[in-house]
Amino acid sequence: MNIIDDYFIYMSNVSSTISVPSSWEEVIERYRPLPWEDEKGFCAKWMKLWYPPPDYTWPFTRIYCNIDIHEDLTNIFNEIIYQDIVDSIETFDGCYVIRPIRGSTRWSLHSFGIALDFNASTNQLGTDGNMNEALIDIFESFGWVWGGRFRRKDPMHFQRAKGC
Repeated sequence: MNIIDDYFIYMSNVSSTISVPSSWEEVIERYRPLPWEDEKGFCAKWMKLWYPPPDYTWPFTRIYCNIDIHEDLTNIFNEIIYQDIVDSIETFDGCYVIRPIRGSTRWSLHSFGIALDFNASTNQLGTDGNMNEALIDIFESFGWVWGGRFRRKDPMHFQRAKGC
């Protein structure tokens, strides 16, 4: 073993120090001011650019997202590198956008910058998609929810909140 192997073994046992919201009410209570009421205030308090691990080719250079997911993203993407599945992320298709859930009046978790979409062209809403199982396992191991498990499947979608 070498120092890099030791690092990745350590990282694979790291969990986020920030609790995952377990309901819509918890999301609403935590992330004040609400983005659709005061976007400038919300962004100043909660949003920041996150940069992926260097030296790998990612389909993005940065993600504008909620600061609460930065630690998870660093750990998740290091695990993606460790498991050698970097190529499983072909496209990055969004994180922060204030909008309702498609077909609903309820606000999407993208409105809070705590949801990510990947590989949208092959993982359309309402389909089984073809998301890499190892990638799903990594996100879920950090407490994220994969949209492919929703009643109305959304296999491109990963969110850092449960019960929403």
